[in-house]
Amino acid sequence: MIGVLLQSHGDFVAARGFLSYFVTIASRSDENASQALVRLDSSPEVPLIAKDSILPPPPAENAPWLQAYRDAIQVLGQGRMRASVQGLRKLVEQYPKEPALIANLATELGWLNETEQSAELWRRFTLLPDLDHELVVEAEALAQVTLHQPTSDLVFPTRITCSFDNLDAVMERLLSSPRVIKSYVDLSQFAEEDQPPPKAVFYLLNREPKEELAKPLVRGDLPIVLGDVLVYGRQTDRPARLEVDVTAEVDLDQFISELTEIVGELSDVTREPIEDEPTTWLSRNLYPRWYVGGPLEQSESKQLLQEQCREVLLDKWLRQPCSTLNGKSPNEAAADFNLRLRVEAMILRLETEEASAMQGFDFNEVRRKLDLPTRGPIDPASVDVRRLPFVRLERLPADKLDDEQLLVALRRTQLVMAVPALMNFAREAVGRPSLDARINKFELFRLLVETAPDSDSAMHFLAQGKAFASARNESLAPFLLMEMQIHIARRDPESVQRVMSQLQSKHLNEPGVAEALYQFLYMIGAVGPDGQLAPELANDQAEATGAAAVGSSGGLWTPDGPASSGGSSEGGSNVWLPGMD
Repeated sequence: MIGVLLQSHGDFVAARGFLSYFVTIASRSDENASQALVRLDSSPEVPLIAKDSILPPPPAENAPWLQAYRDAIQVLGQGRMRASVQGLRKLVEQYPKEPALIANLATELGWLNETEQSAELWRRFTLLPDLDHELVVEAEALAQVTLHQPTSDLVFPTRITCSFDNLDAVMERLLSSPRVIKSYVDLSQFAEEDQPPPKAVFYLLNREPKEELAKPLVRGDLPIVLGDVLVYGRQTDRPARLEVDVTAEVDLDQFISELTEIVGELSDVTREPIEDEPTTWLSRNLYPRWYVGGPLEQSESKQLLQEQCREVLLDKWLRQPCSTLNGKSPNEAAADFNLRLRVEAMILRLETEEASAMQGFDFNEVRRKLDLPTRGPIDPASVDVRRLPFVRLERLPADKLDDEQLLVALRRTQLVMAVPALMNFAREAVGRPSLDARINKFELFRLLVETAPDSDSAMHFLAQGKAFASARNESLAPFLLMEMQIHIARRDPESVQRVMSQLQSKHLNEPGVAEALYQFLYMIGAVGPDGQLAPELANDQAEATGAAAVGSSGGLWTPDGPASSGGSSEGGSNVWLPGMD
């Protein structure tokens, strides 16, 4: 399907426009298209600004171009988008300063994936007089997304390849270096076609780990994984070699010099970017691959991420040049009248695209540091919640919304999975007895648990959900299944066993519970495909699954080693723990 293909290429505006047009305007009954649109709107990879429409001020009833404008919109409703675009072009040429004309033409061109023309019109829109400034910032943000302009530029890991003579000597030096950690991953995953796998895989740290870390953790005490070292033996057609995937921001000459000090003389040293594993400068710096010498409490990981977030966003990012700002840094661009709006739009995008990963960071701190307008709470009495842009919904104080407004806000944020706003409205909704009969509060409690920023918050919402279910004589099984996953993420086997026993003794005969429990046990390796218990596998697999469960609920992600050689993924933290290979 064209819409899905466009989405896969990052053309989110065109993808959503095509699917919306196909489902609504073209009036075609196609369940696949409808489902694709729902998936796009709920996808975290799609910027929130691209899931919405820029709504300009309505035209005056006595505007001389109004009837021709309505005719162009009517043509669109008949399924003739290019004819509609042609009509709007003529009107924009004749009336070049009318917001409704420019916005609608920009929108339709975006749907047609005419990215350059659409973005140019949105930027023209931002120059029109008497427009609300927030609308102007949102239009610039949409122009940036349409053009695939980043909030920070792409960076690539570097692969350094070098030869050596004595495999045993190199292995001995790697194993004895305090800056090198041996990995115990399955080496076969690194074997290329018709080629042997590496002899070993190591992690190279930027410094020697401390024998004992201070409590609470000090971020500066944690070493960072600079790269993954793969050791290959001699082959018929090539000498023994190292392949080092450098994932951190380093001086490569200095890195090679330090590598030589560790392993000894190297020859035939080459370096090349790994172009199929890009990340962004911001992601690389927000989520360094910290090495921690033991289990990490979730509160500690949250504190680390919050501290890192503040340092990067309030200092490093402000000084980092970016192609979206014509090679200037946000600090420089904010002082440039012609680029100031672009910085505002980039901050809005970070605030709404990366909100779940930013650990509650207040982006008004960045705005104040750059002397830019801040964004404050929105009075619900002053707006129509049904039409308020998605990027503004989070600013509605949930406790000041009446029931009807709250239901609308809840439905709209759930539609596009605007997680911070959704959590605000869901927390308010589950606490209102007046909504007991109007919404599925069990579903809201599930959402609150799944989107909680940490396991303590998740357990708090679970307790509320169980109390709500108990008061209504409803089954606790759905909440117990979620609770078991949280305890696994916390590496708390006693609590896992307690909850599992409760499920088995009180809920096993309820519809779907036995199947869900078996599926869960199979997923963590506690039972095999034949249904037989495999206790020797349970502990190791539970730890791996626990790490994934924490990441999926918005907490700390702990990857399994060098399979992540491209660096941190967007929105996740790379704290690697021994034994997680």
